[in-house]
Amino acid sequence: MILTLGCGGLVAGEIFISYRRADEAWARLLHAQLRAEGVEAWYDALVGPGQDWRVSTAKALEASEIFVLLFSENAAQSSDIAKELAAATLEKKLIIPIRLQNIAPKGAFLYELASRNWINAYEDTEAKLGEVAKGLAHLVRTGARDESVLPFDHSARSGQPRITLSRIKQRPLIIVAASIVAVAALFWFNSRPATVVASSQQSPGPAGISVAVLPFLNLSGDPKQDYFSDGMTEEITSALAEIPHLPVVGRTSAFAFKGKNEDLQVIGKTLRASYLLEGSVRQAGDKVRITAQLIKAATGDHVWTDSYDRELKDIFAVQEDVARAIAGALQVPLGLKAGENLVSDRSIDPLSYQDYLRAKSIFRARNNGAPVTAATALLELIVAKHPDYEPAWALLAQMEVLAANYGSNALTALHGPGDPEALRRLAGTAVPKAEADARHAIALNPRSSGGYLALALVQWFRGQMLDAEQSFKQALSIDPQNSDTLHWYSGYLGTIGKINEAVAMRDQLYTLEPLVANFNMGTVRVLVTAGDNAKALAMALALPPTSATRALNLAEIYASLGRYKEAADALRENRVGASPERTEAARRILLAAPASVKGQNVPYLGVDSFVFAYVGLPERAFDFVQHNADAGYNYGSYTFQIWQPDYAPGRKTERFKALVRKMGLVDYWRARGWPVFCHPVGTDDFACD
Repeated sequence: MILTLGCGGLVAGEIFISYRRADEAWARLLHAQLRAEGVEAWYDALVGPGQDWRVSTAKALEASEIFVLLFSENAAQSSDIAKELAAATLEKKLIIPIRLQNIAPKGAFLYELASRNWINAYEDTEAKLGEVAKGLAHLVRTGARDESVLPFDHSARSGQPRITLSRIKQRPLIIVAASIVAVAALFWFNSRPATVVASSQQSPGPAGISVAVLPFLNLSGDPKQDYFSDGMTEEITSALAEIPHLPVVGRTSAFAFKGKNEDLQVIGKTLRASYLLEGSVRQAGDKVRITAQLIKAATGDHVWTDSYDRELKDIFAVQEDVARAIAGALQVPLGLKAGENLVSDRSIDPLSYQDYLRAKSIFRARNNGAPVTAATALLELIVAKHPDYEPAWALLAQMEVLAANYGSNALTALHGPGDPEALRRLAGTAVPKAEADARHAIALNPRSSGGYLALALVQWFRGQMLDAEQSFKQALSIDPQNSDTLHWYSGYLGTIGKINEAVAMRDQLYTLEPLVANFNMGTVRVLVTAGDNAKALAMALALPPTSATRALNLAEIYASLGRYKEAADALRENRVGASPERTEAARRILLAAPASVKGQNVPYLGVDSFVFAYVGLPERAFDFVQHNADAGYNYGSYTFQIWQPDYAPGRKTERFKALVRKMGLVDYWRARGWPVFCHPVGTDDFACD
């Protein structure tokens, strides 16, 4: 029986053609020959625009009965083809291997293909594929499984010796068989559970290991359910991060590979991960199936796999089981006391938990306006219904303290016309609530890393620098590789004048998260503050053109290099809190630089205030930071730039001294020591340069 789904959509048949992209011409030819015989087959060129190729592939493979493998040197290096072959094996499909080159199977293909009959098509390929098409068409039409109608080479004319199981020396048979079965889990096929549970009594695991969790596939058939599969990815990642001796890298960067057909070795090198965890999620009503598999990135070998058919109410147990199984497979101790779990908070009903995952998805995307408002509303409903669910309180607190980032009204307050009153009102409502919610999260769970991060931001933005330092350290002691904490803490370190420490933390963050534009934009700003314009420029130019502060960063770098026209041209593209009138005023100043504008009535320029450092008004380079400090809201993304080298003349002014007092920096320095930029003068005064 032939299956065709939708005009212009996914077309599937009894025959699934697996091939490497370099061999696409032969796959296309075989597909055409089968059609000429009246038989529909599937290969991935049939995946339509906007469709996720992995989901389409999984569904087509599930629907097929015959698996045709076009084998070549390129195919032998593909972990994706190995997965497809393993899935076909597990489902007991008829497997037809066709050699496009005179080579023997090796690596992940060795066990499954070693003892099979082969069709050798490396000579007179077109004619041989025509014979294959006729034989396959006969099998489809008759429903028979008589392989004798296919042109197998039983005489080994290829010169390749017939490989038998007795010649497999590379690894024990049970390990090879297990790896073949393991890879099938990705495609949501049935497999027997084989969960490996790690003991908390194990010794520390092997050195040099690190894990990245790739976005789990959404196999529900509804793209609107992506929030759930993405949420499972994040939640399992968080559970793994609780394991002390298991570095988890690319927690956010991994999402850059969502829906992309990238080689696993490339992904591993990019994320600096020695192991990759991938899987799939299918939700139907109150039922969910999750599959997961652990892969060694350098070789594509499959270390562990399992599948879980559960009710939604048991979803936390699945997350726990997966994390424990990974630890067991890698021989890493869990570091848990008796009775402790990696997923500690489970006090929420399934529907509310799905709303929590929706809110996390919105927060991760960092959208402006209504969507973020909707996420906050979801979290408010969740904590009202489940006042003991700490993760929702911690996330809500972070969204509240960063309220000035989100929504048109908040952005107007932050970047407004220079009157701090609107921002003061925002800070007067959102920040106290954020503090209360953060403290509630910590009371519920003293190991709430998110709660301590939110509290640190509250304290920093209020100028309570000593308290903020303690909260940041507490957050990192709980989760040393939390990228959001590293991102904000490095900004805090820069603000108090510890620029070298801030740069070192940005390096650590980049090692963990190389593909997060928001983090890389922050790194550019820290590098500019450190005076490393060459490195900052290279990183800024590498940012996606759509990155929010790319244009602003470039303008600041070019201005610092004295390339004022390029700075003005870059500023034309700035979309961060600047009105067209304000941007045009800043551009006019840059185009006239380094001519002084002293004595001219230049209006407040918000984030574009950096231009004043180059036209004889150095103290006004601090206008934006001053605007926020006057509102009692020391907004963190820009405060550390007070130490930019070109701002040194402005740091000698009384305005600057009053500003850093208001920001709480002087009190911090008197308690913890002075930065290299400043020193005490007498009992009550100080000077900066």
